[in-house]
Amino acid sequence: MTHITRTLKYFSLVVLLAGLAIACQQSTPAASEAQTGEQTTAVSEPATETQKINVSATIYPVYDIAAQIAGDKANVTLVMDPGDSPHTYEASPSDIIKVSEADLILAIGNELDHWIENMVEDSSAEIVTVDANIALRPYEDEHDDHDDHDKHYDHDKHDDHDKHDDHDKHDDHDDHDKHDDHDKHDDHEGHNHGEFDPHYWLSAQNGKIMAVNIANALSEVDPDNSDYYMTNVSNFQAQIDDIIPEIVALATPVSTQPFIPVHDGWNYYCAEFDLNLVDNFFPGGQHQSTPQHTIELTEKVANLGVTAIFSEIGLDTSAIKGFAEDNDLTILELDPLGGSPQIQSYQNLLLQNMKWINEGLK
Repeated sequence: MTHITRTLKYFSLVVLLAGLAIACQQSTPAASEAQTGEQTTAVSEPATETQKINVSATIYPVYDIAAQIAGDKANVTLVMDPGDSPHTYEASPSDIIKVSEADLILAIGNELDHWIENMVEDSSAEIVTVDANIALRPYEDEHDDHDDHDKHYDHDKHDDHDKHDDHDKHDDHDDHDKHDDHDKHDDHEGHNHGEFDPHYWLSAQNGKIMAVNIANALSEVDPDNSDYYMTNVSNFQAQIDDIIPEIVALATPVSTQPFIPVHDGWNYYCAEFDLNLVDNFFPGGQHQSTPQHTIELTEKVANLGVTAIFSEIGLDTSAIKGFAEDNDLTILELDPLGGSPQIQSYQNLLLQNMKWINEGLK
């Protein structure tokens, strides 16, 4: 009995120890999960650091300049897809959601991208037009002399961009207000545009001013990175200065050749690079011609020896096809907005269009 009793006690001890071992093993995952949770929290802590600001830009030229100035300090998104026209753009639900998340919205203004105002009715984000300190060109009446476009735009006063480098002089964005009021002007009869030509980004000198305006707007929302933004402005302006001689070299051989684009959007570009803009197929910012204008344009084509008319990438050419055929004109293409496979930066936008003009007018 004693032997049996001892055996039973020994067996009971073994069972007890085994049970304790199993219990310890079962409790281990719970401790591991807690430890894992602590490790996960530690790893994810950097994500709680100061978040980047969200910036939306209405059209590609503004978007690309903003992306270059913002660098890695902001998330910059494009509202209108490349290939769309700001004159006919209609916002999609996804576009509206994207804009609603913005801390800052950058726009051209002057009724080109007025649709952005309807997209942000319930948003607290400020819409900043980037035209401060830019000499806006008034639209001419369709019967005005188009040959004298330089009288509306003196780009020489912008040649010294150094005076724009001190962003402290531009911190007050009230300067934008005087341009925002342009949207309040009544359209000219028969015209579907504002009082001023909004295509000012097609001037290289204006592009440098836009960069300063964008940096100022970014600094208002994100003052901690103000110096960073202004450093990027200096780099951007230097890059523009580097490509200007190449653009001028392309423009000079064809500067006396008559240049006729489809619509009235190339005046800043032609004034700055001394191209011979004789007229537009759609006059005075309109998006349709008139019988009288077509007669006058036909006479200019014959008298000046015009050989080409310049449409735009993504634009329906049916409106000009008959005119081109009747006057033996070649239809060529330009891209005033960029973002297409051929143009992937603002700098390239300025340069590539002059390459196309040079090839088309030679």
